[in-house]
Amino acid sequence: MSKQFNSKFMSRLKTLMSNRGMNSLLSKREFLTVKNEGHNFYEIDENQKNHLDFNVRLYGDENTPYENGIFLLNFKYAPITLEPSVKFITRIYHPNFNNTNNIIINEKDKTTFFNILGYIRKLMKEPDLTNNIDKKIADEYKNNHEKFIVNAKEFVKRFAK
Repeated sequence: MSKQFNSKFMSRLKTLMSNRGMNSLLSKREFLTVKNEGHNFYEIDENQKNHLDFNVRLYGDENTPYENGIFLLNFKYAPITLEPSVKFITRIYHPNFNNTNNIIINEKDKTTFFNILGYIRKLMKEPDLTNNIDKKIADEYKNNHEKFIVNAKEFVKRFAK
């Protein structure tokens, strides 16, 4: 009974979302497709209880201070609003992220899982200094970029392996 209800509930949610033009929620099939596509910059670990709550291992891009780092993020989709919530679990030295706050995602970047990942990767390459969570790190990025690079690489060595 519970599986049948869950299946009907998910089907209804997907219909409602498509009627509203919202496609950020991953259906089970879409989740497995994304999980198995074999991109080299992320891997998905599915939470066994709920595919609306899962972890992603994001690999730091080359030529960034985050290169060779493996960052664990948590993706959570609210069951009613379907609003995505994304949070770094791995500690990261960055003006736009920390491990105690959800990542602030622009409305246009919330539309799909790949848009959200793309937005995070873009910020890891070029932080948004106008919308920062940590003013001290943002100031360091602007005024002493070399020190920022050293500190970010040190966090990768300590926390993102």
